[in-house]
Amino acid sequence: MHIDNLYDIFPRANRHVIKVNDTCKELVLYSNYNMESSINKPDLTDILRYMYNIPNDLYYILVGILLSDGTLAYASNKNMNATNISTRKDRNGLKAKNNILQNNCRFRLKQSIDHAEYLLFVGNLLAPYSPSYPKNITSTFKGKKFYGLNIYTRALPCFSIIRQKFYVGRVKTIPNDIYDHINYASIAHIIIGDGAYTNKGITLNLQCFTVPELILLMNVFYIKFDIKCSLHKSRDAHVIYIKVDSVRKLYPHIKKYILPNMRYKFDLNFN
Repeated sequence: MHIDNLYDIFPRANRHVIKVNDTCKELVLYSNYNMESSINKPDLTDILRYMYNIPNDLYYILVGILLSDGTLAYASNKNMNATNISTRKDRNGLKAKNNILQNNCRFRLKQSIDHAEYLLFVGNLLAPYSPSYPKNITSTFKGKKFYGLNIYTRALPCFSIIRQKFYVGRVKTIPNDIYDHINYASIAHIIIGDGAYTNKGITLNLQCFTVPELILLMNVFYIKFDIKCSLHKSRDAHVIYIKVDSVRKLYPHIKKYILPNMRYKFDLNFN
């Protein structure tokens, strides 16, 4: 997507918001760890929203969370089936100069209070993109009340682009090129979110995906990471089982991503 000048795309933007800094010559690594938290900060201008991006290290983590418990949602449900970014270009490379910012979505993650440590860890990673601290939530199921935490980011174009990859309308999907979008960090967060210790192996409870999508993911696990899996029926859906030998081989690569309170999902002999 070619853009000559952001001020041409957003001619009404305040040109004095972004401070000119042409004196600093320090080399700064490109990572979300070097970005300032946006929690409790004022709303972003159109130009600032468009300048936000996601570094690779965070992107792979988000993919893992998205394949498990994370969601990408529009602020308004009427936009759930909308396409944010069109391939039909005007002179600046975009269709409808304002639509790309009007229909953006945000990343959201909910966890039970038992997994508060993990949610706070993810919340810290997403602090540069978030408007507020994690919030307490309650829900009732079969007459029993449950407590949890919820985090969500600002609605940004960088999240809208990811949603185009991993959603078809309102349905979360596994893209055909998932091979290029996951690494060991992704697998670690899939296990943290939807993994369950089963007969010394791990079951990935990814029932929201179709059988062809799960088979695609299993093939990528085997080809890219040498992880051997099998597909099992679970009521009216299917789950992936990672075999014991593969878990033993996988664990050294993902151990650094597993928080202490999540290691119960693995055989204690691996820890």
